Amino acid sequence: MKPFEKIKSFSYVFYFLTCVLISQVYATIDYSVIGDKITFNNDGIKLQIDSLMFCKVTYVNGSKSMFMHTTRVDNDNTRPSHFLSIKGDDIYRFVVIKNSTVPITTELGTGYRLRIEGNAHEQHNVSIKKILTLELYDKYPNVAIAKVEYVNTGTVDLKITTLWDQVFRLDRSLVNPSVNSNELKAVGLGGVHTNELNYQIRDLSKEFNSSGTNYENLNDFYTGGLSGDIAKGWENWGGGGTPLLSVWGGEMAMTIGQLETTVKPVYLPLKTDDENKVFMTIKQVDDIPNFTAGSTLSSYKTMICVHSLDFYNGLRNYSLIMQDLGLMMPAFTQNDYSEYWCSFGAADRKGISDADIPYIRSRIDQINELGISTINIDSRCFGPTGDYLIEDDLLALVKELKDDGFNVGGWVDFGWAHKNSSIYKSNKSSYILDKSGNVYTDKWGRVAICPTQSGVIDSMKATVALVLDTYGFDRLFHDGTLLCPPCYNPAHNHASPHESEELWWQNTIGEVYKTAKEIKPDVTLELCACGTAHSFHHLPYTTHITVSDPDVFSKRCHEVNGKIMKALFGPRAPVNGDHIEGCGEYLHPPMDYMFSLVLGNGQVYQTYFWKDLATSEMTLYKKWFDLYREHMIAKEEYLNLYNFGYENGSVYPVVIKKDRELFYAFYRVYDSTQWSGTIDLLGLEEGVVYTLVDYTNDNSPLGIVTGPVAQWEMTIDKNKPVLFKAVPKTSL
Repeated sequence: MKPFEKIKSFSYVFYFLTCVLISQVYATIDYSVIGDKITFNNDGIKLQIDSLMFCKVTYVNGSKSMFMHTTRVDNDNTRPSHFLSIKGDDIYRFVVIKNSTVPITTELGTGYRLRIEGNAHEQHNVSIKKILTLELYDKYPNVAIAKVEYVNTGTVDLKITTLWDQVFRLDRSLVNPSVNSNELKAVGLGGVHTNELNYQIRDLSKEFNSSGTNYENLNDFYTGGLSGDIAKGWENWGGGGTPLLSVWGGEMAMTIGQLETTVKPVYLPLKTDDENKVFMTIKQVDDIPNFTAGSTLSSYKTMICVHSLDFYNGLRNYSLIMQDLGLMMPAFTQNDYSEYWCSFGAADRKGISDADIPYIRSRIDQINELGISTINIDSRCFGPTGDYLIEDDLLALVKELKDDGFNVGGWVDFGWAHKNSSIYKSNKSSYILDKSGNVYTDKWGRVAICPTQSGVIDSMKATVALVLDTYGFDRLFHDGTLLCPPCYNPAHNHASPHESEELWWQNTIGEVYKTAKEIKPDVTLELCACGTAHSFHHLPYTTHITVSDPDVFSKRCHEVNGKIMKALFGPRAPVNGDHIEGCGEYLHPPMDYMFSLVLGNGQVYQTYFWKDLATSEMTLYKKWFDLYREHMIAKEEYLNLYNFGYENGSVYPVVIKKDRELFYAFYRVYDSTQWSGTIDLLGLEEGVVYTLVDYTNDNSPLGIVTGPVAQWEMTIDKNKPVLFKAVPKTSL
């Protein structure tokens, strides 16, 4: 379709004619209108909006400009970046009638806002005005932030079924003609609890096809719903996650995300079309208000980030933006990096409670011998979930352990209660009901307390005081930290069932965090999302995060989710490797491999050996725990230097910087064959000579290299990763 082919209004034509060659420059942010093209760009991103409000997003990397999504063509496969649907019909062509820019100063710093107005094209037979607002900031040169308002300018009420934001149809061949359009990788952070979808890098050319196989549920989704005819996530024990989706190739990456500071129900589907183009978007289908005549309907605030390498840069930008918007990450203490032993696993392996006191006492001698400073008493240590009662034997154990010099942690589960608990039996009116009017119960038999109900917060505060003051615990391990389900309890008078989800983190985990820090400023608060992706909205209320059940739920969990959490939680954040023994049991690599995997990824050691370790096992454990304490690279800076999925096949490189030393780790996937070849060592200082040292084996020297990039030959076995550090020999 030619730009003016169906624009019949003289005012539209006059608008475009008067805008020819309009141009303004704001430091690094530039705005111009030439013909029917509006261009709005920053140092790293360029947006070009055409006469029908289709947006082309270009990644600017120095002198290179590239894009990998299709632009407007005369077929129905391509859509604008933002549109809506009415009873399944897409309303997506809006004729631009006006645009303007203004300087802005917000929580994100200084920048400029572009406002574009357009009326629905006559082919849609509706009277709707679309107002697209785009923001570029000096602080975030690769990011554009968007929000859309739709105004019903007609006289008829309309039923909006879907709001679509950040819609892109990806084709990698546009940036690299030598590859197929769907030769891309993806990571989705939706809260689906399944071993097939979490944390893994998805190879879209192998796993997606045009015959119906797609992963709308790859990132499905933030509030636990699964798309299509798949069961809702809460019925399938899902929920939670972070509203982010990142897709990348060897040349560039695109990351989209929702920027609301409270939980909002969205889906982030990813699928292929019949031409093997990859479709990604943020989709809202819940809580869409009635679009009555004269009313205005607003979408959620979203972002598009174009960047280099894999998902890390996009997720890091998202984290920093969300922190600017008020969801600040906590300050970490040395206790947050303490390696620890927990009693998890006793029930499965010993046939006793995970909090069995004689069993815990039987482990103390070997825990001491390994130099482990912290013991965590695991699940059900307080009886039925929800009841936190004074138990003399538990009090005595905690005192004994603390007298012996241990930090002691306890398992908690705030916001939930078991049907056998006294708190549930005495206060049933506070609990969440599902759509059928039944008390919502998850797979653990827990029922959810609605965070909007009076008395819930005060009760939790009193419980926190009991656990930390009366028992004397130094850390809290909060288990099963998934998203709160929607509440349909009519007695709670919710404006929306999703109100419980919106208030879950600040009214439950947030209050636990604040109360605990007031009582013990150096308390450690650890959250586990139990095999599903963590919600960014709970990260401000924790000081120690886990990679969540890597033994069962993902072979790539340590490397991929470790990198995800370093991007979201912080490059120096305490990320727990979790379940060293579990990975050894379920996935069958040697224990030596698992220890090196966690150490090399800059993660905190957690062990739960449930039997007496043999002499050889003690030697192995002691070696790695001593190395952990000696180098403490878990608290050092995680560097994003390599592109996961595009570095020498399936080699996964990790680099952590400690002062001027660089700690390198190179892994193969568990089921792959041995790999030999040359790898570029990145991150070295220019002109500086380094000695490569095998710090896991008596600091044996391996060779000499010179920065800024050095090539190094190595052999990597699937069960024997390569770990070494680069130590500078000269001073700057």
